[in-house]
Amino acid sequence: MGRRGLALTLMLVGLSVAAGASADASGASVETLHVLVARVTWESQPFSDAQVDSAMQAAAGFFDTGSFGQVSVSYAQTRWLKVLSGPPACGFTDAPTLGSHLAPLVAAAGYDLTAYDRLVFLLPSSNCGYAGVYEPEGIILNGVLNAGLVVHELAESLGMGDPGVVTCRYTASNHFCRVSGAGAPWDVMAADCCTEINGSTAVGDFGALQKARAGWLTSITHIQSAGTYTLGALEQPAGVPQALVIQTAGYQYWVDHREAIGNDAYLAADPQSGVTSGFAVYREVGDPDLTQNREYPLIPDYLLPQGRHNRYVTAPGQTFTLPNIFELTALAHRDDEVTIRFRWLDHTKPATPALSVVTDSGSANVTWPSVRDTGSGVKQYLVSIDNSTPTALPAQPARPNYHDQIAGLTAGRHTISVIAADYAGNQSAPARRTVTIT
Repeated sequence: MGRRGLALTLMLVGLSVAAGASADASGASVETLHVLVARVTWESQPFSDAQVDSAMQAAAGFFDTGSFGQVSVSYAQTRWLKVLSGPPACGFTDAPTLGSHLAPLVAAAGYDLTAYDRLVFLLPSSNCGYAGVYEPEGIILNGVLNAGLVVHELAESLGMGDPGVVTCRYTASNHFCRVSGAGAPWDVMAADCCTEINGSTAVGDFGALQKARAGWLTSITHIQSAGTYTLGALEQPAGVPQALVIQTAGYQYWVDHREAIGNDAYLAADPQSGVTSGFAVYREVGDPDLTQNREYPLIPDYLLPQGRHNRYVTAPGQTFTLPNIFELTALAHRDDEVTIRFRWLDHTKPATPALSVVTDSGSANVTWPSVRDTGSGVKQYLVSIDNSTPTALPAQPARPNYHDQIAGLTAGRHTISVIAADYAGNQSAPARRTVTIT
């Protein structure tokens, strides 16, 4: 759903488009998103007022719960407007044109579009290949209406993208992995989020990463050293961290835990309920295993399989391993919390930087090319002069060269040292250059 929206949602991050702000009883800011559901048709009128109310009220409740009360959705709906001569074009490339075409027709029917932050155009089924798609010109719902679809497309308009999933296959001689845009089956942002279970639409809550991007979830622990960590469920505010984040040079890894509560209450009766037994790991943008397929280049995160099995939840007694980088072991699951042990598997020192130093008028300009590290990745460079306390220069992805200007050097000989340090705490041998200031 909303594949074209992936590239364009970045234009509308947050509730910045005429959204009103207020405060709840606790003083927290509450953003109100005003939505107009415009029902446009060429003949048939398949959805009643009550059906629209049901879907929109459920979507509003979902946002209220998923945002911890920080987002309120207010909506209005039009009557059926017979403003089309026939079914519109169906391609994703036609969606922006369609929204731009429909908006003036709805306005001409007497509706003030400036009073709304988002427009949702609800059409009868036109045999298109998608149920819904988000564009800044308006969300298109093509003959499908349920709370999950509404939540999915509105969330895309807030900057949330469709998550992906990595699937791996092992043979006797090698292994390979591929990416799909399906995403986790328990995530409302997944492509197949809005399925029927026991006669009702099951919609899983936003992941911790998506909630953090929206500014709703702020209880996060950034892991830098080995140890035992507690992870709380993501569906409601908690007194413990609700996301663990592990940074490496190439990727950022998010760890979250779900329970059958809040927007995920349906998991109690869902065959997928094994997701509540432990934790899941997601990788931020990028795929080192597959470089050929870039169908979904802006997917914000990938759900990763555990070890040699395409199992995506790590339960107590199991370990999620990223070879030569880190491992996470689920120790226990009690109440709404999971206890996790983390340790680095990267014990290799980065290469020694290759320094070049040029002196001029009491200063030294130090340069070196980026050091490649295939383990946890270079986190920073430690620069010191004459064994003084080093200054940390953060490493940056894809930066080819670094430099540091050391000023105020007195006349005489000085030793400049640069050390590459990775995220796992390993340090390279120091690269040293001795210079003479005249």
